[in-house]
Amino acid sequence: MTENISMKLYYFATVRQILEDKTENFIKNTTELEKYKGVKDPHVSLLTDQARCLLAELQAVDNQFKMLLKTPLTPQIMMDELVSLRKMEGKYYEYCSEYNDILQSMLVHSNIA
Repeated sequence: MTENISMKLYYFATVRQILEDKTENFIKNTTELEKYKGVKDPHVSLLTDQARCLLAELQAVDNQFKMLLKTPLTPQIMMDELVSLRKMEGKYYEYCSEYNDILQSMLVHSNIA
C-alpha cells in the first residue's frame, strides 16, 4: 500500500511541476506577444491574468500538499489531490486553446490587410 501511495506522490509532484513550468512559459509567451504587438489585446491580457491565477493555485496546492505530507496519506487523499490537479490541467489546456484561436485570428487578419 505504501509503495502505491509513493508512486502516486511522485506522479502528482511530477505532473504539478510540469504544469507549473508550462503555465510559466504560457505567461511568458502571452506577455511577449503583447510586447511584440505593441498594443494590449484584452483577450490576451485576460488569458495572461487567468494563467497567473492558475500559477498561484498551483503554488497554493504545493503548499497545501506539503502540509498533507505531515499526516499519513491515504489513497483517497491522493486521489482527491490528483483529481484537483487534473482540473487545473484542464484549465491550462483551455487557455492554450483560446490562445491558439487568438493567434489564428491574428494571422487571418494580417493576411487580409
